[in-house]
Amino acid sequence: GARRGRGLFVTGPVKAGSTLLASWPVAQARSSAELVAAMRRNARHSSRARAAYANLDDGNKERVLPEPEAANAVFCTATDEAPPPDAPYEEPNFFGIINANCFSRQVDWAA
Repeated sequence: GARRGRGLFVTGPVKAGSTLLASWPVAQARSSAELVAAMRRNARHSSRARAAYANLDDGNKERVLPEPEAANAVFCTATDEAPPPDAPYEEPNFFGIINANCFSRQVDWAA
């Protein structure tokens, strides 16, 4: 897939307060280091998590992302299974994925 033309586009007016995108996070944590640890744990136990991480931009300008149809097939999959222990797996650039895709809320974690 090309790097152009991806994103959220609307074809008409959007009212303030409208929900444009809702999705479950691939992981949650209080810091980038904790988030990478959570993503590593998810990747060890979930084939779907591995596929999801492979479909997320990591900021590498030379990396070609999958076509939207391929990404949708991964994200819309209803089942999941643990990958075989001997399955080959190259860990993605988790910090790059976080930098390119992370949304955060301003939260008082001490509260």
